[in-house]
Amino acid sequence: RGGPERKYNNRVAAAIFERFQVQCDVKHVENHLRTVKHTWQVICTVQAESGFGWDDNMKMITCDRVTYDVAVMSANALEQFTKDKTPYLYGEVMLIEVEGIDDDFLYSMFDYLMGHEFEAKAFLAK
Repeated sequence: RGGPERKYNNRVAAAIFERFQVQCDVKHVENHLRTVKHTWQVICTVQAESGFGWDDNMKMITCDRVTYDVAVMSANALEQFTKDKTPYLYGEVMLIEVEGIDDDFLYSMFDYLMGHEFEAKAFLAK
């Protein structure tokens, strides 16, 4: 495994060590990028919903109080599910041992399921 992404991530890890004197390995960079990508997907999904906007000066999503209240009520349901099931879901995903499926794919699968309650429930049920 390697390629351009791996070379780039190695350079990022080296730059972090050089600048901050913090030991950083390529896996840390990859995990952080995976988290940033997931967060960005959530932001794009929320921003695309009706009633939401974007404040470019403050770099944040905006909405009116009614939209916020409705969104928080449904977000709380997902949060409760993920808070209770996150470690279990992670463990079940990482137990998948199929030839040709590597850890990067499993991490992506876990990230996807964390953002999709229905699919995560179906995965755990199956």
